[in-house]
Amino acid sequence: MADIAVIDDPAAAVVSLDPVRARLLAALAEPGSATTLSGQLGIPRQKINYHLRTLEQHGLLELVEERRKGNCTERVLKATASSYLISPVVLADVGPGQPAYDEEIFGPVAAIVAAEDEADAIRIANSSEFGLGSGVVTADLDSGPVIAQARVRILPRDDPDTLAARVLLRVAPALAN
Repeated sequence: MADIAVIDDPAAAVVSLDPVRARLLAALAEPGSATTLSGQLGIPRQKINYHLRTLEQHGLLELVEERRKGNCTERVLKATASSYLISPVVLADVGPGQPAYDEEIFGPVAAIVAAEDEADAIRIANSSEFGLGSGVVTADLDSGPVIAQARVRILPRDDPDTLAARVLLRVAPALAN
């Protein structure tokens, strides 16, 4: 088992950020089965199996052994690393119901949420209960500041966050093309 594994697949990053799956990864620093994990974590074995399959599909778990128990085969798995680092990536197509949208994430991750129009962009930005940082990328320097101000309207005009939003808008045309 590696000490640290870098997750560079956006789908695997989202999978690893799920709270139940993160608990499973931590518990599987030592090999375990769905039955043992169910007892340790107080989660039904069937639900554990569902999450284990997902983690294994994304390369975060590896099979240690298979044991025959009556008519069943018990799979013993372990985490591929003792800890994981999410590579600096951009998560695209992020939306409600996904951890990268609904939860506060600390790390080198940028979640891109597409908006239908200006009103939708403002609605999306203001729906976050966190809002540590956000930005507007647009080629329209006339409407961009309006959108940014709508998001940071509770901040004074000389606040560094408001200034950062205006600076981002000035460099954004090169990024928007």
